[in-house]
Amino acid sequence: MGAFGAGKPVTGYIFRAEDMPLGNKNFPNQLIATGSSDLIGNEFFKDFSFILDWKNSKIYMKRIKESASNLESFGFSYRFIEAKPIVSFIFRDESFPLKIGDSIISINNVDLDNLNTDTACQYMMNRVEKDQRTIDVKIKRAGNILDFTLNKKEYLN
Repeated sequence: MGAFGAGKPVTGYIFRAEDMPLGNKNFPNQLIATGSSDLIGNEFFKDFSFILDWKNSKIYMKRIKESASNLESFGFSYRFIEAKPIVSFIFRDESFPLKIGDSIISINNVDLDNLNTDTACQYMMNRVEKDQRTIDVKIKRAGNILDFTLNKKEYLN
């Protein structure tokens, strides 16, 4: 999802890089995500502040914190399309119950099916599942209502 709307679905990969060289610095043990872009992204850069030296054409990175280099997830993510949460990413797992395109009705009994643009935005900033280890998800798929309990697990540890 970007400033100009939703992109086309693409397969991506998340992997742990033993070393990631950037300029004259090496960053060990980093999680890297691939997709339709070659951008590193906010997840990596959130631990740094930047100094732009226009005169000498240099960018300096200063580490401001050290985040854990792990990936915890319920195995999926979603985005709001016309104020409706739709499953947009799943980790490849043959037995995973959610599918891309499933419409999420509720998470932990928080109704997500009747949001407007403002409440959808507010929800995205304060997701109910953020600090949970287990969630109950109710979805709609092909006219059927399905209930699942998902546990957060660590990927690429």
